[in-house]
Amino acid sequence: MVRKTLVNQGSSTDVLYWNTFNQLEIPKVEFLPYDKPLVGFSGKRESIGGWIELYNKFGHGEPNKKAIKIR
Repeated sequence: MVRKTLVNQGSSTDVLYWNTFNQLEIPKVEFLPYDKPLVGFSGKRESIGGWIELYNKFGHGEPNKKAIKIR
């Protein structure tokens, strides 16, 4: 069970901790390589493990329910 995950809608990148992917039971082979670093506000560069496309579900019950694939 994933208890909480923060997604900053104003950010160009959403970073999730590896433990979140373990809790979601997403295997490492699902990640696609990304060789460019992320650059923070301070200018510090950080390497990342890769990226993944996940389905996100919004709404409750038909016809309000929708699933969108997000990179």
